[in-house]
Amino acid sequence: HKPTAAQVVKVRHQHYQGEAHPADRKVSITLPVARLPLSSDAARHKFKLIAGPRWDSDKDELKIACELFPTDRMNEKWCSDMLDRMVAEAEVRPPHSRTRWELTARGHAGHDRHDG
Repeated sequence: HKPTAAQVVKVRHQHYQGEAHPADRKVSITLPVARLPLSSDAARHKFKLIAGPRWDSDKDELKIACELFPTDRMNEKWCSDMLDRMVAEAEVRPPHSRTRWELTARGHAGHDRHDG
C-alpha cells in the first residue's frame, strides 16, 4: 500500500554505479516538521531551536545527514536515532522557564525574550 503524506520521510542514499566513492555511505533524511508527533506549539518551537541549521524555515523541513559510519545502513540508523532524540528532547519542559528564544530565518536562534 502507498503511504499517506503524513507518513512520508524522504531517505536519500548516494550510490555511484558500482564505483567506490567516499560519499556512497552518506545518507540524509528529510521531513516536514509539521508531521512530527509533537504535543504542543512550545514543543514545535523547541524542536526548531534544537534542529538549528538542520531546519529550513522556508520549507518548514528538517534535514539530517550522516556519513560518520562505514555503511549507509549505519548512517541511516544514526539519522533515525537522532530524529527520535530530538523529538524526545523537544517534549521536555523545564520547570518555571520564562525565556522563549526567537527563531530567525533558516532556523538559527536569535535573542531571547522574557515573558511575564
